[in-house]
Amino acid sequence: MSQKPQLTILGCGVLGRAIVDGLLSGVSQEYRIALTHRRSDAAKALQVDFPKAVVSTDNKDARIWSGTVSRHIVLIGAQPRYTADVCRDISAAVAVLEQQRQKTPLTVVTVCPGITVAELASWLPAGTPIVRSMPNTPISVGQGATAIFASASTPADTVSELLVIFRLMSPVVTVLPREELMDAVASVSGSCPAYVFYLLQGIAAAGESLGLPADATRQLVAQSCLGAARLMQETPESSLGDLLSNVCVPGGSTEKAIRTLDRFDTGSAVQAAVKEAWKANLEMGKTSKSH
Repeated sequence: MSQKPQLTILGCGVLGRAIVDGLLSGVSQEYRIALTHRRSDAAKALQVDFPKAVVSTDNKDARIWSGTVSRHIVLIGAQPRYTADVCRDISAAVAVLEQQRQKTPLTVVTVCPGITVAELASWLPAGTPIVRSMPNTPISVGQGATAIFASASTPADTVSELLVIFRLMSPVVTVLPREELMDAVASVSGSCPAYVFYLLQGIAAAGESLGLPADATRQLVAQSCLGAARLMQETPESSLGDLLSNVCVPGGSTEKAIRTLDRFDTGSAVQAAVKEAWKANLEMGKTSKSH
């Protein structure tokens, strides 16, 4: 019987749970799953929800590292400020395995912005393949958008395997050609759900103020957003400007609404928000170095 591969998520929070849910919906039988959380109550909840997984509050738990597996993908789901400590836990666990003359092909995947491959490599065992990824929260409903960047030492078949895993909960997965683009992705698609929710919150509030029932408003606004996104995806020959013009009949109510947004310089405000998020992602890496 061939050995199974293993997927471990160290710091399995909301994002980690979404990944496990996606995995269980697709190729779960192929993977041994291990999960950690530093809080005991959260770890207990993980064990209840994923009874077949190895669950622990200790990243160095021997049960995670001593299993006989064909390859081991370790995803760090902890907050960026804990990433260095988690990497050192991985190094300590691998050192124990090497003393016992056990070695399994290991790949480390991160889901946080700001921390570079070079920094991660300095905390991990020498030569460890490293993949940076940036999914967003809609992966929890199988509609995520994800970008990845793989270090030069990452085998092509490992990148292909990760693409398969992420596509279980993220229909769009982009492989970036340059690492520095990861911070831009984090501020664009990573934060995009928040920008959309912010806008939809305002539209829904306006609808309710005009007398629409809250439930009806929520459904109408949500479906309109879904429809607009689908239209954008299925008409790649149309620019966003064209799609906008198609809704704005000259002299009509929508055109007047867009002119109001322009009067408040909403477009510039959105661009400023994205750039502010980008700067914050760059700073996040600097903050991680001080912990």
